[in-house]
Amino acid sequence: MRTTLLLLLTFCLVAPLASAQDEFDMAAMMEMIAPDEHHVFLRAFVGDWYYHSFMWMAPDAPPVQTLGEASLSMDLDGRYLVGVHTGNFMGMPFEGRGTTGYDKVSGKYVLSWVDNIGTSIMLFEGQVEDGKLVVESDLLNPTTGTNEVHKMVQWADGETYTMEYYTTPEGGDETLSMRIISTRVED
Repeated sequence: MRTTLLLLLTFCLVAPLASAQDEFDMAAMMEMIAPDEHHVFLRAFVGDWYYHSFMWMAPDAPPVQTLGEASLSMDLDGRYLVGVHTGNFMGMPFEGRGTTGYDKVSGKYVLSWVDNIGTSIMLFEGQVEDGKLVVESDLLNPTTGTNEVHKMVQWADGETYTMEYYTTPEGGDETLSMRIISTRVED
């Protein structure tokens, strides 16, 4: 009986402390999972877009030009910008999908990209600099087998959405390899 009473008294003293700790942790967790101003920044890219892309296969070559469409929306309660991009590439149907979010734990924007002209899932990280989303990744060039730094810079001004893509091979200079200029589809 004495042991039971001691256990009950200990529980009565410790339980409120544990409960207060649980409430504090819950509040901190709720803050960490809630969208914030970084997620609001991504809303500028939401919409339906017509795009005109320019891709340079070599720095001194004329660009390959293509047209297409993109539809971007905020998903999962405003946490992720999800885009579906369609068009053509060198006479072949093209489809790509991107997901961009802000990871409050790492303090970085994170972007993933997949498309039907490759088999890699490309992952980028970065920040907003001067109103532009700048993300980078170290990627393996499938034709040379060497590492390259890939950088994507994106910005939207309401009616226009622009993306520039730069590559830097090992020991080489950064070059603009793609520019996509999108205009908002009129309702």
